[in-house]
Amino acid sequence: MSTFYQAQVSQEQLKQAQDQSQREIRAQAAHITAWVEVDTHNGVNSLHVMNRSLDPASYVVAYFDVIIESPNKTVYQPALAEILTTPPCSEMVLQQHEIQVDVIGDEYRNLVEDRESLRKASGIYLTELQFVDRNGRYWSRTSEALKEIPPPAVWYFPPQYIQVKGQFPHISRSLQCTDDNAPG
Repeated sequence: MSTFYQAQVSQEQLKQAQDQSQREIRAQAAHITAWVEVDTHNGVNSLHVMNRSLDPASYVVAYFDVIIESPNKTVYQPALAEILTTPPCSEMVLQQHEIQVDVIGDEYRNLVEDRESLRKASGIYLTELQFVDRNGRYWSRTSEALKEIPPPAVWYFPPQYIQVKGQFPHISRSLQCTDDNAPG
């Protein structure tokens, strides 16, 4: 009987050690988030990327849809913004009217009647944030999950995506910066 209880205790200790290891692996990734915020006064959307950890994250790419409304149709055009590095304890903000895009691939240049209207987004919708943590682990964050992903063989952006040009113009210090021992 004591062997049975000893085995149960050993299994529970192993499970706790595995859970702790998993928390340590996810520590920084749990502190990196992104969201779209709508200003109810003027209806302008802004994309926020926040790094609440004490370390930078690298190879950060935000995938989102640019919503382009015209009298004839509404287009949800996939887009991406390469942020490359988020500084520690920072919040980066890109407002929809600051989005300047360039279509990748000639076959997608005629998605809307007027190419200049791509610069006149009527909204944005975040789909995914990918980044690399301080330990070189690749992560994907969506509205549903944070998961580790395999590193890409090469950095490849699908040709149907439009790419945001320039940098995030608004970077501020996050007041919510925490160490890795805090819950994410």
